[in-house]
Amino acid sequence: MLTEYVIKLKTLDDKLLKTLRGHTAPVVSVAFSPDNQLIASASLDKTVKLWNRDGKLLNTLKGQSDVGNNVSFSPNSQLIASAGSDNTVQIWSVDGKLLNSLRGHTDSISSGT
Repeated sequence: MLTEYVIKLKTLDDKLLKTLRGHTAPVVSVAFSPDNQLIASASLDKTVKLWNRDGKLLNTLKGQSDVGNNVSFSPNSQLIASAGSDNTVQIWSVDGKLLNSLRGHTDSISSGT
């Protein structure tokens, strides 16, 4: 049996709005952009996926050489930071371009906020 890894978006009263499908391993972090237009998810599949608020997959960001532990948006919703077990923080534009890879940590990074 194939395991499906999904993100379920629900209302506060538990009504299902959307189910986001695409990751091939457990999702460990989800972030909403400050303007509420985008959703980013980090997974043990070493990717960050970027979705619009309607649940459409916009981009798959591949840059962590090991597990992505956390993802967050910049205050202007134009940049995404992903932190990982590879001791790096990746900075992405929302169109999926890797802008910078910040190195220097000596251990896994568990939070990007």
